[in-house]
Amino acid sequence: MQVHWAVGYHSLKHLLPAVGGLTLLWAGGLLSYGYLAAPDAALEEQWRRRLSAYQDNRPGY
Repeated sequence: MQVHWAVGYHSLKHLLPAVGGLTLLWAGGLLSYGYLAAPDAALEEQWRRRLSAYQDNRPGY
């Protein structure tokens, strides 16, 4: 977007593809966030086991 403005593309006709692309990028990110950032019970259990194994093997604990 900044580049279009800097090189003199000030009309909506020239900026519309860039605005559309940015809109699609944001929409894709928002729509996929729930899937990509969802908690994974198996992964959390794996981390709990690793942490407890690490704490059990640390000297002084």
